[in-house]
Amino acid sequence: MTVIAAARCIFFNKDKYFLVQHNTYLPEKFGKWGLPGGHIKPMETPDEALRREMFEEFAVNLDEIIFVGDWLYRNQFHRVFASHIGYEIYIHDTLEVLKSSWYTYEQIKNLDRDNDLHTEFELAAIDKLRGLLRSGAKND
Repeated sequence: MTVIAAARCIFFNKDKYFLVQHNTYLPEKFGKWGLPGGHIKPMETPDEALRREMFEEFAVNLDEIIFVGDWLYRNQFHRVFASHIGYEIYIHDTLEVLKSSWYTYEQIKNLDRDNDLHTEFELAAIDKLRGLLRSGAKND
């Protein structure tokens, strides 16, 4: 059985995707952009952790989410979900999240090319989401 250690979210609206710079103790990751999210607490499911993290970091209550997939990062699996959001998101937890911004797909491809993505699976996750949306995936 795969143990999922963290949950992440792709917020999307039209042709843009929401990325953040997390406060990190890893110098090589400082200033890199990634998907919002965090670690799963004991007895918490990945979707419960996602909802908790999005509320703590952005005061966002997630209603509907799409399961995107699981990716390995630093020897731990991260479960990625997605949620359409129709309003501006503001940082609520400034100790965990330093910056946030909306990016187009092309801009994210450039961040990936320039090695400016935190986990290096962000583009793959967004690619998978785009495929799911084209095939008619619905929020859960």
